[in-house]
Amino acid sequence: MSQKASHPITRFEDCPMSDMIARRQSEECGCPEEEMVMRNVHVIIHMEPNGDGEAFLDAGDWVDEWHFESCADIDDLRQRTWDRISAMPWSD
Repeated sequence: MSQKASHPITRFEDCPMSDMIARRQSEECGCPEEEMVMRNVHVIIHMEPNGDGEAFLDAGDWVDEWHFESCADIDDLRQRTWDRISAMPWSD
């Protein structure tokens, strides 16, 4: 039985393959940013003043950018990014 099936991980903080690297203000605009690894994907999330957020993902041979509308705060943006990454197919 896979770990995912027996113990679903619903939060970034609970995943052993995830780690926070930095919390900071963007050098370009001063908006909140976080840099982390989520399930071995390098992720930078960026919160816009209007409540929208962006996630920049880099897994080596795969890169992507996701946009999220109406995030409550940086914690909500992190969770929404985690939820989308977790929904992707992964092998344990």
